[in-house]
Amino acid sequence: MTARYTGLVVIGIGITFLVAQGDMTGAFIALTGWFFVLSSNSVRDRIRLDDLVGGHVVRDAMEEVQTTVHPSLTVDTFAAQLLDGETPMTAVPVTEGASIVGLLGVAQVRRIRRSDWAKTRVEDVMAKPPKMSFLAPTDPLRQALERLYRAGLDGLPVLEEGRLLGVLTRRGIGQFIHDRSEGLKDPVPQDPAPPTP
Repeated sequence: MTARYTGLVVIGIGITFLVAQGDMTGAFIALTGWFFVLSSNSVRDRIRLDDLVGGHVVRDAMEEVQTTVHPSLTVDTFAAQLLDGETPMTAVPVTEGASIVGLLGVAQVRRIRRSDWAKTRVEDVMAKPPKMSFLAPTDPLRQALERLYRAGLDGLPVLEEGRLLGVLTRRGIGQFIHDRSEGLKDPVPQDPAPPTP
């Protein structure tokens, strides 16, 4: 909070200097103050996020696998359901036999013109290693979240001893954080139950 107030004061000084002197020095001072404010907001958000996900593991926020697709399928066989929200999944594991070979997310499907769905195979657009990495159910959720956002994907597969357990998705993490936020709010006090006779 101190950095935020310091930033606001520096912005004020910069604007005052700019008006009084009429040169760019005041603008640079104000810009420095603005960076202080942005920095404090970033730190505050990170602390808040750590409060919400710290101590939790991937298993707590992952979505169970509802379906998988084969790499040779064309996108038109399932894209409409994925985009229309008919399935709760936003990222679908791509499997070949017992192996997870990739992941196809909503964002990737949206990049394909609908007229090309019937001629585009899953293997042509899916994310695959090394861009797509695998998570374990016991991985710390905070680190998994960072890996997911660095990868720029809709989700990452969760494996336990080579077996697919689920997918950690952006939507799943968002829902988990929302639920935790609601749970951390002060509950409304209730009248104690009357003693039983």
